[in-house]
Amino acid sequence: MEREYQRTLRAIVKSLNDTTMQQIDSNLFEDNQSGQSSTSERIVQLIQDIYERDGITMAAIAKAKRIAQQLSGHTKQEFQAVIKSALKVDIFIAEPDLSRLLEEWTAENVRLIKSIPTEYFGRLQGVVSRGLQQGTMGTDIAEEIKDIYAVSNGRAQLIAVDQIGKLNGLISQHRQMTAGIKFYKWSTSLDARVRESHAEREGKYFAWPGTGAEGKVHNGKIIHPPPVGGPPGYPIRCRCVALPVIDTDAMNVYGANGMV
Repeated sequence: MEREYQRTLRAIVKSLNDTTMQQIDSNLFEDNQSGQSSTSERIVQLIQDIYERDGITMAAIAKAKRIAQQLSGHTKQEFQAVIKSALKVDIFIAEPDLSRLLEEWTAENVRLIKSIPTEYFGRLQGVVSRGLQQGTMGTDIAEEIKDIYAVSNGRAQLIAVDQIGKLNGLISQHRQMTAGIKFYKWSTSLDARVRESHAEREGKYFAWPGTGAEGKVHNGKIIHPPPVGGPPGYPIRCRCVALPVIDTDAMNVYGANGMV
């Protein structure tokens, strides 16, 4: 899902760049170098209008909504499998307010998706404006536009990686706390990309906020307070996960014959 989201957001940047380069090739800048009837605003607006005809941004927004639902469904199956393995029964876990969580994530991603073309065109206008003022030929500013593409592409990739990690972390927290799980085990990817502060948390227990689990001991290890920066998956580019620690006496789950 992370790779799919990356492809979706990078497609926005590719379309922006392709549209811009096509207009350069059509001598848009050369035809208007005098600046008498053309401005950077008019030129960028023309490129923006052409880009928007394809509906790339709206397609990405629709994809974000689908990915949120897909990730929720996938992680639900995983979570239920973990609980069933611990309790040895099929269970039902109520999920109040999960839809609101998904809606909030989607709303934030709509804003982020729309910001990709907005920031691209803002940078492009600066390049076009300098080109008009300096009499720079369209082909001569192609390198500057490549730089805009590189920056925008990197940001699109960062948004995809970061937001999928955040959604996964938020859903994990919601489901575990709803089920009555009070603390979790921090698990990293155990590779060189794990940041030092997170590597230090590997295998340690952390309380979910408001559960009162901090300071207690489990399996000879102290349960730490909720970590600074948020739970696994929430810090930017975090690939860590929160492994639920099952305490059957405190869980709000139901089996075929009632509460387990």
